[in-house]
Amino acid sequence: MAPTLELLLPLGSHVASHGPFDLNDSLNWTVRFATLTEKSDVYSFGVVLWEVLCARPSLMHTVVARQISLAEWAKSCHGDGTLGQIIVPNVKGKIEVECLNKFIEIVISCLNDKGIERLSMNDVVRGLELVLQLHQKSIGSEGDNGVAFINDRGDNEYSK
Repeated sequence: MAPTLELLLPLGSHVASHGPFDLNDSLNWTVRFATLTEKSDVYSFGVVLWEVLCARPSLMHTVVARQISLAEWAKSCHGDGTLGQIIVPNVKGKIEVECLNKFIEIVISCLNDKGIERLSMNDVVRGLELVLQLHQKSIGSEGDNGVAFINDRGDNEYSK
């Protein structure tokens, strides 16, 4: 049987709200489903990957309601084709389209509400290794350095 949240983080735990990483988003998800599993770890890792890609914490209470939860905001932006607006500007033009789209595909799959639809952690690692290999091959390649994001409708969103 998987450990429950109560066994790992007592109610009001200092770690849950003030640890070195902002665990609130993944903890909120865990509380909804009440168990910690490999698939909840994948969700949490997906949240961390979004934090890196967007250079912001998973929860922010000083923004409009739609943007409070980074995970939910990212999924929404992915769906409506505005993902390029939330990704940290330093990334744009430094990662080839194919690499970034594969990275986003992996991260989006980590955040599926249904655990069965999420990748295994092994698949996430293999996917990220592939992204790294693609990126390493592209270093030094010349191009316009534009970045296009593919949303879940299959449309390209282009931004410089």
